[in-house]
Amino acid sequence: FDVSPWSGPAMLEVSGTANFELMSKLVSPSGLISNTNCVRESAVMNIEGFDSSNRTYVRFINTSTSTISDIRGTLYDTDGNVIGNADSQLLAELGAKEQVWITRDNFASRVGAEWDGAAMLEVGSVSGLKLLNLNFVNNETFFNFSCFESSSSGRVYLMTNSASDNVSLTHIVNTSGSTQQFTGTLYNGDGDQLGDAGVALHSGSVNSKGRIILSASDLESLFGVSAWSGPAILDVAGSGNFELMTKLTSPSGLISNTNCVRSDEVHNIEGSDSMDMTYVRFINNGSQTMSNITGTLYDSTGTQVGSANTTLRSTLAPNQAVWLTRTTLESLFGSSWTGEATLDVDGTSDLRLLNLNFANSETFFNFSCYEGS
Repeated sequence: FDVSPWSGPAMLEVSGTANFELMSKLVSPSGLISNTNCVRESAVMNIEGFDSSNRTYVRFINTSTSTISDIRGTLYDTDGNVIGNADSQLLAELGAKEQVWITRDNFASRVGAEWDGAAMLEVGSVSGLKLLNLNFVNNETFFNFSCFESSSSGRVYLMTNSASDNVSLTHIVNTSGSTQQFTGTLYNGDGDQLGDAGVALHSGSVNSKGRIILSASDLESLFGVSAWSGPAILDVAGSGNFELMTKLTSPSGLISNTNCVRSDEVHNIEGSDSMDMTYVRFINNGSQTMSNITGTLYDSTGTQVGSANTTLRSTLAPNQAVWLTRTTLESLFGSSWTGEATLDVDGTSDLRLLNLNFANSETFFNFSCYEGS
């Protein structure tokens, strides 16, 4: 573009002649690499409270060609109570293509109150307005909390057990306009049901805009089971809309967002030149066994690695979830590669893929969400 370095982050608009995906990998001073190009509309679910050492930044982005005026929002605490003043003005205006950070402190100033715990922000449906929900950890690394599952899937895909070094806390957020009761069914990695089906996940009701937060120990107690082997899947049901966010805490205290999956393909399988190990979790979301799941691997130049339509799994039982690592894929395709590879998977409509990078042998970064053409 023949320009000098700009001030603050910029927005790049890309056009092409066919389908494409847009992924941004942000390298922190420590070398940790996170996935930042994934945005939301209308609401964000993870604005850290003043009891957290992590700082939340929400980027308000006007993707339209017109100015957006008088942007207002309401913050809700974990019980669904309004924080400060409802319908507070957050921005007087946001020019065409303009992008502005609003921090936790900014939010407190605008609504007139502070809070503890993770808060939810609703801004309503504003044409062209996108929201990027980031946590800034250890004064150096950004973690993206813009993507997670909802009532349309009803699933928590990665619940570590109570003995794991990485600790899962799942947030079930009631985004509907009325109270709800939530029930759940738990499955281990083999797809076997743990305990009873349709177990109540809390007592009483969850207020509108409120949330419940469940640990592995909570689930063991609720379902009357011992610690499961490997990550489990939690199937959640309610009477209205809800969001399902899992915050995974590593031994060093870094907290990442893991409950976001894809179908058909993943685009960030690190090559042999990377210190980070890629894990892809293959998950059967359906009620029928899948047979002969195949895939084709492409390196960063688009060159096919190994044979097309290589068998990745001969079978995958209902609710079963298995890991395929980079090392496993190198063996299956009979070759290694450098740079990021894309894996095209030929399964069924019930197949889900969770694309994680394991960094420093302790922290998982989710690369399952990014923008598309």
